[in-house]
Amino acid sequence: MKNIAVYFGLFFFFAAHTICMAEQFQEAETALKQRDFDQAAEGFLGFVRSESDHENAPLALYTAARIRALVQDRLEEGKALFRELIDGYPENEWAFYGAMRLAEYAIEQGDSLQAAKVYEEVATIGETIFHPVTDVSDAQFGALKKCGETYLNLRRYHQAEPYFSKLLETNINDRRTMPDVYAKLAACLEGEGEGARAAETYLKLIETYPTAREACGLCQTKEKIDPYASFDWEPYEYFVEGYTVFRTWPSKAAKHMINLETMGGSPDLVQTALRLLPWVYYYSSDFKKARQAHQNFVNRYPDDTDIYVRYFPMYLDSYKEEFEFKQFLTSVSFLVAEADTTASSTPQEEYVSISRADGWRELDLTPHYGYYNQLLYVDRPLNPTDLAYIRIFVKSDSERRTNMEVGNDDPWILWHNGSLLGEFTGNPGKAPLDFIPGWNEIMIKLTQREGDMTATLRFVNDEDESEQDLTCSAVKD
Repeated sequence: MKNIAVYFGLFFFFAAHTICMAEQFQEAETALKQRDFDQAAEGFLGFVRSESDHENAPLALYTAARIRALVQDRLEEGKALFRELIDGYPENEWAFYGAMRLAEYAIEQGDSLQAAKVYEEVATIGETIFHPVTDVSDAQFGALKKCGETYLNLRRYHQAEPYFSKLLETNINDRRTMPDVYAKLAACLEGEGEGARAAETYLKLIETYPTAREACGLCQTKEKIDPYASFDWEPYEYFVEGYTVFRTWPSKAAKHMINLETMGGSPDLVQTALRLLPWVYYYSSDFKKARQAHQNFVNRYPDDTDIYVRYFPMYLDSYKEEFEFKQFLTSVSFLVAEADTTASSTPQEEYVSISRADGWRELDLTPHYGYYNQLLYVDRPLNPTDLAYIRIFVKSDSERRTNMEVGNDDPWILWHNGSLLGEFTGNPGKAPLDFIPGWNEIMIKLTQREGDMTATLRFVNDEDESEQDLTCSAVKD
């Protein structure tokens, strides 16, 4: 019985001790939320001093260091706490982020050499707590790159080179960052007097990322390669000339992509050019050629797994609909009026003949940013009783059943050729319409309970495809 009593006594002691620890950490967190930074920092530090082996101790120490350095402007105290974190918990993730902060502070203070040394610690900690170098985390990749860049800026090329070389051993294939890694590794090799190896690295950059700014720029600095290696510049320069204008002069870009093979471009470069060709047509809004170029590419290179190849049809369909709707609305001047507060007593179902009489005014129909089919945007405070009417005339070549979608998060009323069709809701709400040959008058009455008054509009068939052969106008021709 005595042993059992001792056991339960110890159990309750440890349970109470654990609760006390949790309360101490939570109190510090509460103080932080209440912006009582001094009490928060002291609370976190007290927790670390009493419970240094607790799993939350590194986080508490990191938070206290951030408060001291960033919030309370006690930088030296903060730096000392970060150093304590790194030395005391070298295999913890928070030590990694603490070392990153120390390196950043060194750079801010102009001590690049100290920053480089700390970045070395960052990279070492990262190897321990993240993944092997062949599968580095984004954070570890950034640390390795920062370390190399810092030594490169100090012109310590021998110390910078291993970091960039290490990054090229990883499985990362990021078009935004890896071309810069190649270029900086080559710069290190040039600084070491290794011109031939630098030229080899530049050629690998062109081969791997031919569209990168760093690669294209080599056309203007051929002397970095020519003395050390043989390279046929003509096809690549021809490719770059087309690539650099594929948004501004798509016809020229398309010509260069198509003719590159006859210009003697390498198989890999030709594949890159033909991968880009659908996008050239995409940006020139020639959707038929874009779709055909994409299909031709897939047929020729069925094993190409580039993300822009796989998702091109989705991008094309989305942009095609947006472009065609813009064309659909290009020359339309919708007659829109908004009721003043005195008109709010108008019965909900009453048809209104819009004119510029007292109490009504036209609204600006400039498309609101981000909404390609925006008809109406009133950027001002609204009363719950505010109303807006939209009238358009839609010309159809024949009888047809169509559906009108109105994007508005409050109820709206619809009339077709003067006949009330009812109240609709939904965002978008959809109303079936039976168009007659010739002009059809559409009247929409909008209400707004709160927020901005907005509306979007489009006509779609039963397959939810935009109908582009309708003519819209503010008045009948």
